[in-house]
Amino acid sequence: MARLRSVTQAADELCVTPSAVSHRVKQLEQILGVRLFGRADFSLTTDGSAYLAHVREGLGALQRFPGQATATGRRRLKLAVTPTFARTILIPRLRQFTEAYPEIDLALQVSIPLLDVVAEDADLMIRFGTGDLSVVTEASCPCGRTSPRMLGWRGRTDEVTKVRGMFVHPRQADEVAARFPAVARWQAVVTRKEHEDGLAFHVELVAGTRPEQVVPGMVEAIREVMKLRGEVEVVPPGTIPASAKKIDDRRKWE
Repeated sequence: MARLRSVTQAADELCVTPSAVSHRVKQLEQILGVRLFGRADFSLTTDGSAYLAHVREGLGALQRFPGQATATGRRRLKLAVTPTFARTILIPRLRQFTEAYPEIDLALQVSIPLLDVVAEDADLMIRFGTGDLSVVTEASCPCGRTSPRMLGWRGRTDEVTKVRGMFVHPRQADEVAARFPAVARWQAVVTRKEHEDGLAFHVELVAGTRPEQVVPGMVEAIREVMKLRGEVEVVPPGTIPASAKKIDDRRKWE
């Protein structure tokens, strides 16, 4: 964002959606308590420029670490990590690691997956796994390419799914439903119509409960917890099986 000054171009480089970039920027600004970008042209604010300088300094220090040749009898561990993992998980624990394993020199390589396409010379690589499943084929492509290629999305390893660029977790659905004791059974259903994702909670209500007692509040809870617009559909008792998945992704990708 700071370099490109465009949400769309930043999203293209990171292989994510523009809404995901906007959400992360807003989330970071909330954590820091300052405005990082001007909303008109996405130029850095004074606070944004100061924060960028600190980030660059930190990443530079990580790439230089440990900064000296490995001493005799010591072992060197080369670790490739993503910037976010390095900043939020690894850096706060570096001192603890070096105290526990003083014989190991840890060399860090910070890079962005998919953007930094050169294979890293590292002993270990830590990458963010979305849980998406795909298939690699060596069959010829109709366009004429003969190199191996991916056939696209084929499912997930869990119930976590992505709706309009946002990850939706079963625990979030649990939190929404837990606010409404009058909901006897529920299921979050993801659909796709005319190239747009849809999210709806199908709910069975406790006997004697009127839909207007639950639906408006649940719609607001979906927005608050999942950060998405969603609908609530009341279904007859017995519609949702006891063994139903918490999140049912019914989208088709043929």
